[in-house]
This record gives sequence, structure tokens and C-alpha cells, in this order.
Amino acid sequence: MYSQTLMTGETWCESDIHRTAGDIALLAPEPEVNKAEIHFSRALAAAREQQAKSWELRAATSLARLWYDRGEHNKAGVAAIAMLSIAIKPSARETLARRGTSLHAG
Repeated sequence: MYSQTLMTGETWCESDIHRTAGDIALLAPEPEVNKAEIHFSRALAAAREQQAKSWELRAATSLARLWYDRGEHNKAGVAAIAMLSIAIKPSARETLARRGTSLHAG
């Protein structure tokens, strides 16, 4: 499917193709974690390049979940904070900052 995307120049779904390929790599009888991480990273880069926020969130979520499952909790936490900054409108972030409100629990 990705090769068809390259041939046609239709790249609007590139991010989701990589994310899905990463999910498939993890479903293999012997999960290919490194391959999945590469796909999720490519999905994230493609979404950012296209400024596709919803696909950026999906890719970041998949990457954070992979890191968490692999025991890389700090990396996963940083990714989760980045996801919040994607999801919250800039005006909301500015309002929270002015009020001294933190996005962190506790």
C-alpha cells in the first residue's frame, strides 16, 4: 500500500499507513518491536509534516504505548505530555499558563 502511495503521489494517508504497519509488526508471532518503532516514528514525522493533528495524536499514542510496554516509562511520559500539547488549543495553553495552572496531575 505504501508503495502505491509513493507511485501516485497521494500522501494524505501516509501517516496512518505507517502507524498501521507498526501495529501489524507488533501482531506478528514474534513481535518486531524495533520495526514497529520505526513505523510509528515515520507516522509521527509524516503527520507533523502535513500538520495533521489527529493523525499526529494517533501516531504519538502508538509510540508512547510501545515505549511504555517496553519499560521506557520516562520516554512514554514525555510523549504523553507532548500529546497534551497537541490536543490542547494554543489559547487554552496560554490561559492555563497565565493562571499558573499545571497540566500535570497532583
